[in-house]
Amino acid sequence: MDPHASHGASHHPPHKHPPIDPGYRLVVRTVLWIIAGTVFVAFAVWWLVT
Repeated sequence: MDPHASHGASHHPPHKHPPIDPGYRLVVRTVLWIIAGTVFVAFAVWWLVT
């Protein structure tokens, strides 16, 4: 039995976050892809060198 199932959601007010700018999300995703690509290339170079 789930101990949280008996609790209603009424005591938690809904969280209201400001809308995220789509350009900001694009920049964050691009930066994360660049970091992941850099790590992958660095690992590939290290694997070829050793």
